[in-house]
Amino acid sequence: MEFRQLEIFAAVVETGSFSRAGERMFVSQPTVTMQVKALEDELAQQLLERSSQGVRVTAAGQRVYDYASSVLRERESLLAEFGRSDPETSHVSVAVSSVPAHYLLPQLISAFRKRHPGVQFHVLFCNSSETGRALLDQRAQVGLCGSIAFLDGCEYRPVAKDRLLVITPNDERYSALEPGAPFPDALLFSEPMVVRESGSGTRREFEDWLRKRTGRAELNIAAVMSNFQTIKNAVTAGTGIAVMSEWAAADYIRSGYVLGFPLEGMPPRDLCLVRRKKAKLLGLVKEFYDFMLDTAPGLLMSQPST
Repeated sequence: MEFRQLEIFAAVVETGSFSRAGERMFVSQPTVTMQVKALEDELAQQLLERSSQGVRVTAAGQRVYDYASSVLRERESLLAEFGRSDPETSHVSVAVSSVPAHYLLPQLISAFRKRHPGVQFHVLFCNSSETGRALLDQRAQVGLCGSIAFLDGCEYRPVAKDRLLVITPNDERYSALEPGAPFPDALLFSEPMVVRESGSGTRREFEDWLRKRTGRAELNIAAVMSNFQTIKNAVTAGTGIAVMSEWAAADYIRSGYVLGFPLEGMPPRDLCLVRRKKAKLLGLVKEFYDFMLDTAPGLLMSQPST
């Protein structure tokens, strides 16, 4: 059993695909298949089941994945501690929710790779609630999320500000509302609404604010969508109104596809850097964490112009 076999097997489990694992590890798909088969032969166990829906991890495979994850982390930590971590083969895994995934992380990765051109980033897309869970489950080393989920075992460090807006179709009915004025509370209940999934930080914060403000949070939901680009398109098409990050909505508001209205009394929210409290960050992971802590506020110093 070799470290490379464990790395490739872990990549298959994490990506759910032999081909995507090959892309991550910079090897061909046949090489991935060969290495997984060699591991299965050595252990005399089937670790993965392939189907038209993708790759399913067997019970034995889950045990091997947990072991591989632990061994690879310990190996990386040991190398980093003794200054032997190779920047050309080192990787940093980041769990990230929608808004920072689109408007913060790409800039951070680009800037950091100018210092360390060989580092590889493995990005796990989650909603805000799942970001902390991914760290606790040790599927990622650090995280960025759009709201604080307050999971025990996680430390949240605010690094930038955002605010939630109501976006509406740009039609005669909504254009009649006073520009820049808060969106009427009554319309939040009566208008059809396109919302994020229940684990979304955006949806949770909006519903918490609405419940505190009005004592209720029952919405007229027209559709539930996990992608804010799809939500913006749905609002543009007239499906309903939506509440979303100003960062996410800014381009459609500037282009006139939708109208944007503030929510009265809704405070700005923090985009947060997340780490496991008990995790000892070493090497490039620690350097990237510190880099994000120092750099992110400057990247998002002001609210987007809408």
